[in-house]
Amino acid sequence: MDDFMKDKTLSTKLTFALPQWPSAPWYKTFMCYFDVVKHIPKGVPHVFNQPRLGNQEPIPGEEHRTFSGPIPWPVIIVHKDKFTKSNITDIMLLHLQLGHANINKLAAAQRYYGTNAVSRTNPHPVPYCRAITTTDVIYCTACNTAKARKMALPSKPPRQPRVQTETLDAQLETNKQAKGRKVITNLSIFAPVLHFQLLTKAKML
Repeated sequence: MDDFMKDKTLSTKLTFALPQWPSAPWYKTFMCYFDVVKHIPKGVPHVFNQPRLGNQEPIPGEEHRTFSGPIPWPVIIVHKDKFTKSNITDIMLLHLQLGHANINKLAAAQRYYGTNAVSRTNPHPVPYCRAITTTDVIYCTACNTAKARKMALPSKPPRQPRVQTETLDAQLETNKQAKGRKVITNLSIFAPVLHFQLLTKAKML
């Protein structure tokens, strides 16, 4: 169930062959989350097989295996996928009625307030629920979604500049030198003209 609840893609599918033991703690806890797709009565032969030992009769086509014999108890085939509807048990109902409290708080409320009988400490008992044991677990889709943490994604590597800094600096320096040479060239061209203008003004004075 933990794997099923953690799968965000909803692609996990679970199928099990289990003994039909309604009094078992795991049966009370988990069967409400599965669909029973097949019942196999007690005493049906050729249901399970095992490795062949000694002179046991082999299974046709599988000479190293043999049938285990009639099953000693009823067997159920259960299945769960994203379309399976969970049944509401009394523990799940109590979990919903008390605002999605976790299993430890439900057990504490049951001990303190009672269940379907008036408690000695409080005249208002919590809704009826069978006695909660240490093996009971709650798998609530709403709680799993609400309490989920955002997955930490790996940080992206720093972006590399498209133009290298050294190349850019070199280009700037080259441009400055070219502009400087252009200014010097222009001054050398106009120098004779300026010299002539200065001489002319001096003679007029």
